[in-house]
Amino acid sequence: MNTIILRGSITAQTPIAYSLPGLDASRTELPKPLPRFKKVDAEGQLAEHLYIPSSGLSGVLRRACADTFIERAKVLHDTPTPLSLDELRLAWVGGVGKSGKVNQDQLASALLGLPHWLKVNPILELFGAGAAGVLHFVAGKIMIENAVSTTALRPIILGQGVRSRDFTRQPERLALLSEEQYDEYLISADAANLKSRYKTQAKELRKKIMPAAIKANNLSDEEVREIKEQADSLDADSKDIETMTDLLPLSGFEAIPQGAQFSHRMILRQVSDVGVGVLLLGLDRFAKDGAFVGGHRKLGCGQISGSYSVIKVVNGQEECLGTVNFNGFTGAELSEGLEQYRAAAQHILDAGEFDLSLPTK
Repeated sequence: MNTIILRGSITAQTPIAYSLPGLDASRTELPKPLPRFKKVDAEGQLAEHLYIPSSGLSGVLRRACADTFIERAKVLHDTPTPLSLDELRLAWVGGVGKSGKVNQDQLASALLGLPHWLKVNPILELFGAGAAGVLHFVAGKIMIENAVSTTALRPIILGQGVRSRDFTRQPERLALLSEEQYDEYLISADAANLKSRYKTQAKELRKKIMPAAIKANNLSDEEVREIKEQADSLDADSKDIETMTDLLPLSGFEAIPQGAQFSHRMILRQVSDVGVGVLLLGLDRFAKDGAFVGGHRKLGCGQISGSYSVIKVVNGQEECLGTVNFNGFTGAELSEGLEQYRAAAQHILDAGEFDLSLPTK
């Protein structure tokens, strides 16, 4: 068994954008903000950095490793659907938990088979699972850290603008509409104008019953009540009008700037040669698929590259085994010292000596 450290850096080849669960609920600023990572700098000051979350990196690497085996399983079983839904969920996300109490006696018995499942399922060995059939929770042997910017960075703003009105900008597109569709378009356009007019009128009426305006115009309580009722009626009417907004403002989002450098580390503890090789194969597949993380990819975001030194820890001493570098679409390049690990993983792939099924006993 090996303790391996991959220590190196990640570079943003394009801007990177992402969000984390709960962020929108706790922060309502526009454009949508990136979360920040705070750490103590060399001067002992707390500095704010941008970062790529470990959860996102772990997710893309797990799926890349799993897909490597799923593609081989398609060939071995001569079917495009070699795994069940639960088996796919186990491979990609560590399973989906089900409600109900865990029978501790059954769990204790099932755990006797854990060494077997870790040997035949390298995805389970590396990344673990939250719902691995009768095994329930299985701890993974890889630790993937956040990739933190090497310098304090400010995010850039992308995606701001306005969704245009296609028929106004290019009237010739009206020829694509049938007579009924054209009538529907005119009604929706008129409705939008009417809705806007009602809201504007209601706003002007409410200005008339502001305290200063009431006093200046010497309005009676009855007059104030009538004006308020008119404004309320206009507001209600505007809400009843259904429109399709095609001039929707796009508030944009914060993104990590292109060219940003991040320090990064992954640690594999007590993992087999096959497990190390599977990670290297997964990095290669991830890179050949483009090496994308995060969201807003249709706007050109999310591509990264990386470079790591691969270090083996023996009796507290570090021994450099080699390097691995990856770039989008070209794959991962391994130095000669890592070939034995890649070959170990490739052997079980070629021989079909793996089992991604859901542990049942």
